[in-house]
Amino acid sequence: MSYTIDVYRRTAPVQRNLVDYLAFVSFFPQLVAGPIERASKLMPQFQQARRFSMPGAVEGCRLILWGLFKKAVLADNLAVLVNGPYSVPDQASAAALFLGTIGFAFQIYCDFSGYSDIAVGAGLLLGIRLSRNFEYPYFSRSMGEFWRRWHCSLSGWFRDYVYIPLGGSREGMGRTTRNLLVTFLLSGLWHGAAWKFVVWGGFHGICLSVGNWRHRLRWERPIGETEAGSRSGNWLSRLFSVGGTFCLVCVGWILFRADTLGDAITILLRIPSGMCALLFYDELARLTGEHAVVLGALAVFLGVEWFHRDRWNPMPFVGGSRVVSWSFYTVLVWSVILFGTGRTSDFIYFQF
Repeated sequence: MSYTIDVYRRTAPVQRNLVDYLAFVSFFPQLVAGPIERASKLMPQFQQARRFSMPGAVEGCRLILWGLFKKAVLADNLAVLVNGPYSVPDQASAAALFLGTIGFAFQIYCDFSGYSDIAVGAGLLLGIRLSRNFEYPYFSRSMGEFWRRWHCSLSGWFRDYVYIPLGGSREGMGRTTRNLLVTFLLSGLWHGAAWKFVVWGGFHGICLSVGNWRHRLRWERPIGETEAGSRSGNWLSRLFSVGGTFCLVCVGWILFRADTLGDAITILLRIPSGMCALLFYDELARLTGEHAVVLGALAVFLGVEWFHRDRWNPMPFVGGSRVVSWSFYTVLVWSVILFGTGRTSDFIYFQF
């Protein structure tokens, strides 16, 4: 669609070589779940001569290993934490639903970003550089910033082909709000023809609209202006901003993960009501102990991402000691072997 639209707008040249065009629409690493590439970026790479590059291959292998770790060790094990309570939300405890919601936030992130890392790594092995699809989204300070960091290629696609053609933010706050809501409602429908996805898209559209209104009334910078990895500003304020944004995102994930909209409403009611009881925290501690291994691995993973959040390639120790680097890679390989679930598990975004 983007190629057809760009040619229609005369912002991209018509491709006369059928082989180059077919390579663009069928490039296997990113075909199923992205990153979504534009013809203007991908086709020129097919048209130029390519030779094997050892640095590119090494970088690609690092990304593939990191993606496998996120998928096999983190996402697939977090699925055990999520699937139980979400399959019977009316019977599960509030603590199980709460921990399952947090678990799903990281399950879908590790699953989807893990696929993207593998796709980008496979592209590098073939001499093709794909776009970065995730920029540490859970470190965002606002919902606008979150959507600039989450599934960047899809967010950019909807921005360029839906939001801006509708008028973008050029025609006042009223129409900007309308354009945001329409864009995110369409994004929800893109994920599936079900009410829960429509409500999920509308929820995010409302959050971004409220944020824009709030910042406009205070004469502050538009929401999402903070660049990834910025260390400016008060740390306490940043902590509250990141925590609040993450809570809003988790509310949206409840709508996304629940089997039906009715189940999502049940979960949204049961969690806050259950948090008022002392038994909630006892149950939460018990469940945390039962899943201590995967939660500990998740904590280490978040620490690695935080300290390397300014890098395009999240793999650490790239320029460090060879002994340290290979020790880390060995740990990752053995983690995949020992802590992988051992069963076939499709990537979540394959269903979309």
